[in-house]
Amino acid sequence: MKLGFLFKESWTALKSSFIRTILTMLGVIIGVAAVIAMMSIGGGAQEQTLKEIRSLGASNVYVKSSRLSGDALKNAKELLSEGLNRSDLRSILKKVPYLVGGTFEAKYEGTLKYKKSEPKVNLIGIGANYFDLIPVDLRFGRLFTSRDFKDAQKSVVLGAGVATELFGNLNPVDKTLTIDNKTFKIIGVILGKHKAQSAIKSAEIKIGDRQVTRDVYFPYSVIEHRFPLSMSNKTDSESDPSYAEVSTLIIKLKELEKIILVKSYIKKILDYRHKKVDDYQIIAPVDLLEKSNKVQEIFNLVMIFIAGLSLLVGGIGIMNIMLANIQQRIKEIGIRRAIGATKEDILVQFLFEAVLISVGGGLLGVIFGIIISYAISAFTGWSTVLSFSSIVISFIVSVTVGLIFGIFPAKKASEMDPITALRYE
Repeated sequence: MKLGFLFKESWTALKSSFIRTILTMLGVIIGVAAVIAMMSIGGGAQEQTLKEIRSLGASNVYVKSSRLSGDALKNAKELLSEGLNRSDLRSILKKVPYLVGGTFEAKYEGTLKYKKSEPKVNLIGIGANYFDLIPVDLRFGRLFTSRDFKDAQKSVVLGAGVATELFGNLNPVDKTLTIDNKTFKIIGVILGKHKAQSAIKSAEIKIGDRQVTRDVYFPYSVIEHRFPLSMSNKTDSESDPSYAEVSTLIIKLKELEKIILVKSYIKKILDYRHKKVDDYQIIAPVDLLEKSNKVQEIFNLVMIFIAGLSLLVGGIGIMNIMLANIQQRIKEIGIRRAIGATKEDILVQFLFEAVLISVGGGLLGVIFGIIISYAISAFTGWSTVLSFSSIVISFIVSVTVGLIFGIFPAKKASEMDPITALRYE
């Protein structure tokens, strides 16, 4: 049987019940479109994760202060652990090999005001070489100089989110704001990320539990002597100024390959200095990448499973319409057999119709999947990355579904007795 004739006959048969054919395709269309759209969202999330990890510095190790409360905090103080502090950093830099340098952050609990606005921000006191280890691009102004730290200058560098909320697109350099009723001058604004990248909150790598675009940085020397060095009676380490001088230590490695060894050294030093109190955690961006990839794999599997159910429903729909077609075309089958068509000819004819439905559904699914991916990116700001492999695989699966679910009806049609079929009314 020639392919052109086969296509013409199949198209004529499907066109005769066009609405039912389109409705049958819906399951395949939805399944293919869902696979492509979900994989594009997942790809965008993964790409954003990689960018965020690179911005943190792949060769950096972060030591974060852990929250203690109640008996855990009381026990830590009894063991004379002081929480994470700058002495820990000095000890690490002195004793651990393979390091370029280190710096720190100290999260400050305070209120920032500008005119009548009190935006939600992260107030971060930083070490002198902070932006050497965490490089950023500036939109306006400058970063801190050594003199700013030495003279404890009341100056701040704003994250992109805070700057946009307070000043829009205007340059705020040299304007003043207050932190706990003390006046600070704005000297710089960090360049923000593109909307399509930063909108994926679930994929955004954050330093701890904060969003870095809401950071307001100032020299640690400004707040260095703000608290007395005495034990307090607070029951939570986050509200106890005498515990954990800094919130994060940032250690930069010379060689990424030494990261496991360096983490081991750091843990031994801190366990000794903190009397084995579990008041810190060691994090590396490469660890975050590994965790992110595992989450992404689970996400992809779930989405593929859901889309697979749609394709399964589409396959069952194809089988149903083919069985209905056979019931309506029994006499046609009898006539074809009577004028010389073989069982194989009938089998191929009906199987080709089933594949044609799945191919049509697959192509429409691909088109809708691509449109949905671009629409998601345009209207929600989520980053999406179309994957050629997801398009090809989903299309091949749709064709396979048509082939598999078309076999039973086609076989049933080919095995009909021609005499009985000719007598059918």
